[in-house]
Parts: sequence; C-alpha cells; structure tokens
Amino acid sequence: MNIAPFLRAFCQGLAGFRDGWKIGDGSTTMAPPKKTRPFVNAMQITRVFFTPLLLASLTSIPATAAELIVDDGETRTITAGESRLELDDLRIGNGAVIRFAPGVTRWEVYADRAWIGRGVVLEGNGRDGGEGASGPQQVTRAEPCARGVTGPTGSDGGAGGDGVSVYMQLGLMHFDSLSVFANGGKGGRGGQGGTGGEGGTADGCHAGAGGDGGDGGTGGDGGSGGEIRIVYWSADRKTYIPVSNYGPGVHVENYGGEAGDEGLGGKGGRGGKGGWSKRGSGKQVSRNYGEAGRDGVRGQRGKPGKTGRMLVQPVSGPPQ
Repeated sequence: MNIAPFLRAFCQGLAGFRDGWKIGDGSTTMAPPKKTRPFVNAMQITRVFFTPLLLASLTSIPATAAELIVDDGETRTITAGESRLELDDLRIGNGAVIRFAPGVTRWEVYADRAWIGRGVVLEGNGRDGGEGASGPQQVTRAEPCARGVTGPTGSDGGAGGDGVSVYMQLGLMHFDSLSVFANGGKGGRGGQGGTGGEGGTADGCHAGAGGDGGDGGTGGDGGSGGEIRIVYWSADRKTYIPVSNYGPGVHVENYGGEAGDEGLGGKGGRGGKGGWSKRGSGKQVSRNYGEAGRDGVRGQRGKPGKTGRMLVQPVSGPPQ
C-alpha cells in the first residue's frame, strides 16, 4: 500500500495549523490574533501631546494584572514594576492616597473598568534639591607679611526633581473626585562661600591683608511639573469627569519648581597683626596692621522649572 499521499496530507495539515488553512481559492484564513490594549493609539486623539512619554512607553513591558484595589483611606506606593499597568478593574476607594517609589518618573494605567472614589489623591511631587555645601573656613594664618588665602566657593545647590507624569486610559464606572499633585521640586540653596584666611603678621614689614571670602554657590534649578493626561470613556454610559479646582472632578497641580536661592558670600579674613619692630640701627618702627579681606559675592539664583501640561480627554469608547 502506498502511504505517501496520507503522509503528504498529514504534513499539509501541520502546515495549516502553523500558517492558516488553505481554502478553495488559495487564500488563507485563520482566527484573528488576540488584541492587546493599545496605549499608543491615544496619539491619534492629540498627535503632538505627550509624544515623549508615549515613545518611551514602547520600550517597557506592561505589567498585566486582573485588578488593582486600593481600599478606603489606604496609602499605596507604586513601585518601578508597576509603572505601567494593564488592568481589567481599577478600584480606588474614598480618601485613598497613591504615592510613588523613588525612581518612578511616570505612571501609565489602562483599565477596562474603573471606580474612583471621593477625595482620591495622587502624590507625585518632585523632591526638593539638596543644599550646596559651604566652603570651609581658612583657619591657617598666612606666613609673616603674606596675604591670607582666599576662601573656597560654596557648592551649587541640587536641582529639584521633576513631578511624576501620569497617563491613564479608563473605562469609567464611577468617578467622584481626584487630585493630582505633580509639581516640580524646589532647587536647593547654593552653599555659602568659605571665610578668607588671616593675613600674616608684621615681621620687618607691614602685616599681610586678610584673604577674600569665597563666593556663594549657584542655586539649583527647579524641577519640571509632570505631564498629566487622562483619556476616558463612559463604560456605564453615564459617568463623566467634570474638570474643576473645586468640588467633584479632577484637580491638577503640576507647576514648575521654584528656583533655588543663591548662596551667601563668605566673610573676608582678618588682616595680619602689626606693631613695632626694631631696625638694625636699633630704631623702633611702626608696622601697619593688614587690611581685612573683602567679603565674597553672592552666588546666582537658579532657574525655575517648567509647568507641565494636562489634558482630560473624553472619547467615545476604548481605543481599537
């Protein structure tokens, strides 16, 4: 018995499972692939808004979970592993607070169904910059007759951190009120300049002048406010979001951080000690005291951060 035709048919069957079944006209048919939730399709709504965030999201793999539940009054910290979530259900209870672990710069959430309670708060403010170190004091006196050493310049203040950017796509079942705080952090103050060194004493010469004080450090720049975008559709056909800074709805603060203050200049060093000295002839001669060094100059103030953008965008349904 010739089994070659049966083997050929079997192999064609395997190929059909892999490549799709051949039908009479030579075309291929197969079940459509399972759709994934298209975060980036929101670009079709507003093409120029939030593009850097969306492009960055393409490089990360979303964490998929059935639901995220934050109970009434609970404080939940979002970790780096939860910075991008795809959810069936998102439930945030009344008075709940969501914070972000260090290193989380944005939070992206897609939820088929979402319930947002009353007084929900997202705390994503950037950290304040650290204060610059002060220049050390020059405590060593200069050699006789010499000028004192100039005090070191204060260190620059640290830059404020950027506010967390929040991007949400939600099918709303219930919405009461949500406050989002994503302000940039304040820049740190510049360090104070160090004190100038003391001038050398008179020794057959006039005493040395004191060293100048060090200049103050530059204040740190303020952080930028986070970018806030909420795209939603009414999953129950009756829930919508009023946008207001008072009462129900969404309240957003994403201002740029304040500029850091300039550092103060250091004090000038004391002049060296003068007095009487004896010449070789035995005659007493007065030697002048050294002049005090000048105080250091204040540093420059930092730059304020940029205010972020925000958009609350209703759409007819989930992006396809």
